[in-house]
Amino acid sequence: MRVALVGPFPLGRHVDGGIETVMSELVAAIARVDDDVSVHVVTVGPPPVDSTDAVTVVRPRRFARWTWYRGERRDVAAAIERIAPDVVHVHGLNFYAASMGGFQGPVVMTPHGMLAHEARIVDAHSGVLERWSKRLRGVGNLWFERRALRRAEHLTAINAYVREVLGSRTSATWFDVSNPTPPAYFDLPDRSGRDRLLFVGAIEPRKAVIDLVAAVASVLQAEPAVTLRVVGSDRDVRYADEVRAVAATSPHSDRITFDGPLGADEVLDAYRDSDVVVLSSVEETSPLVLQQAMAGGRAVVATSAGGISHMIRDGETGRLVPPGDRDALANTLFDVIRQPRATDRMIERARRVAGDRFHPDAVAAATLDVYRRVRR
Repeated sequence: MRVALVGPFPLGRHVDGGIETVMSELVAAIARVDDDVSVHVVTVGPPPVDSTDAVTVVRPRRFARWTWYRGERRDVAAAIERIAPDVVHVHGLNFYAASMGGFQGPVVMTPHGMLAHEARIVDAHSGVLERWSKRLRGVGNLWFERRALRRAEHLTAINAYVREVLGSRTSATWFDVSNPTPPAYFDLPDRSGRDRLLFVGAIEPRKAVIDLVAAVASVLQAEPAVTLRVVGSDRDVRYADEVRAVAATSPHSDRITFDGPLGADEVLDAYRDSDVVVLSSVEETSPLVLQQAMAGGRAVVATSAGGISHMIRDGETGRLVPPGDRDALANTLFDVIRQPRATDRMIERARRVAGDRFHPDAVAAATLDVYRRVRR
């Protein structure tokens, strides 16, 4: 069987987001699980990266957003025609999905974010241009999302939240397939401490990093040994500046560090050196950062935003707090730090769940089953 995977893919550089990790891990896992399946990737990427036998790189055009990615969509469609796959699997409901209109074979689509929801999340600390740019991106994403859902015949849900939000907007057949977590996370050694906190993600209003920094500043007043390491790019520069300004007001500001974006190996090292992974978002679909924490035996403290409550059971596999409640976040961090036995039990349960749901070989097997079913 010949499969074309279409969407963002890492091209010898820093991984820019969760979908790139998913695509990369799925390609490798499918090769391990079934060597009778050949996978060809189609992605849009900048020079100097060239196409290979396994990856077709479509060059982005200037002002692509203003033309609704018309040139990119045409080139992606042409690449699919050349590959002539038995099944196409598109990751994301953006312009990649809109490129599939001319393909006559089965197409599987995987939504990775609630595009319309995310576009509405702005912050007073963001710059005016950033707020307007995000709203314009939201208009385009919503158009692509609606078009994809209207045409979709086969969709995979990375968790139940996706079905809840999108189920009424499509007549497609749904399949439940989680995102894969890189195997290296399952091999992380245990840690006995509970005072090294880690955040991994872009610094933007959707992630509510200001809430996290303010909560940790409160924790530091009673637990000065605690550290918070923030790993991720300044996706919203004005907002990121405000996050750093809030951190600087803490008497223990040296305990809160900002590392910027890191490569995959460096992110893995950040998990290795951490005890607790924290996510303060106001909207999420199925964040890989939590899957990686569960697989790696790191305690999880997160908000109950979006699909997170479908991943973490409060008090069983992690701790959940309401989005935007800084006091609840600080108090829950205190609990995790000061109640090591209860935290250890949650970590053990979470590791078992991660092995069953998120190991890439299990995800690849489930994905291949979907491909075979849609070809019938």
